[in-house]
Amino acid sequence: MENRISWITHQGTKILMNDYKGLREPDFTKAIQESERQCLNSGLKTIHAINDITDSVMGNESTEAAKHWETACKEKGVELKLALVGISGIKKILASLIKRNAYFANNIDDAKEWLLK
Repeated sequence: MENRISWITHQGTKILMNDYKGLREPDFTKAIQESERQCLNSGLKTIHAINDITDSVMGNESTEAAKHWETACKEKGVELKLALVGISGIKKILASLIKRNAYFANNIDDAKEWLLK
């Protein structure tokens, strides 16, 4: 899963790129857990992250892993600023009702720009 999780720098800001494209259980859960490890081991107090979830399907296990990631960050005093790419239409509307603290970006470039605001 490590090849799907990487750090990039955009205009001087480190961004955690999470390539979850096409993932299903249990690989989706493993990738989320790796993202959590990267965040908590980064030493940063604010994590700028892009999750590309194009053509992926979250199950109960990966949903719980995502919740754990957010909780672990809060407990460590780490702010998680998250942009999601690859969700549209009715799924985007439904997700926005659940995930109010995330930005639903049109593409990776849009996500990068929003994270720097």
